[in-house]
Amino acid sequence: MGAALAGEGSIEDTRTATVTLHCYDFLSSGEGQVLNGILRQLGTGAFHCGVEVYGKEWSFRSGRPAGVSGLFWVAPRTAGGAYRETIVMGETSMSEKEVERLVQALLGYWPSSGYDLLMRNCCHFSNEFCQRLGVGSIPEWTMTLAKRVRRSQTGQRVPISFRGGPPARASRRRRLQSSRGLGSNLVRATAH
Repeated sequence: MGAALAGEGSIEDTRTATVTLHCYDFLSSGEGQVLNGILRQLGTGAFHCGVEVYGKEWSFRSGRPAGVSGLFWVAPRTAGGAYRETIVMGETSMSEKEVERLVQALLGYWPSSGYDLLMRNCCHFSNEFCQRLGVGSIPEWTMTLAKRVRRSQTGQRVPISFRGGPPARASRRRRLQSSRGLGSNLVRATAH
């Protein structure tokens, strides 16, 4: 506390914040939710994702005017679609101001016009954002359906079984990735 009083830093500079991934069913009809429930047990599904840090849930969308970023924030767990689950990604050492600067730096890289349902969607943004926050990659199952569809469109072999397995295995991988601190180098390079 003496250092904070002496002007060498502040409490905000040294605190950490929990980073959570909120997943919603992309198809919010009753049938869509049932289908996603089945697909989720197979380690895949169609999801909307958002990343919560410092009380804001950040995500990416299309449908905004040309030249406008597709990044936006909402109150946690209020994004469109039917809420499915929350995954604690870990703790970021970035202060709230550093997170704000990171988001400002990302605005130009995520234009609304660049949204692509299979190759550059809310899950891809959430994955990059989590990596830059220093908490690793989001679970693979959040993006496997888009990868499978994209591969089938390009003529690549589509595996019969889904990598990632059931939720318990994906959860284990999430803990392993988190404990390795994947993506921490990206945070320092972009949070000026």
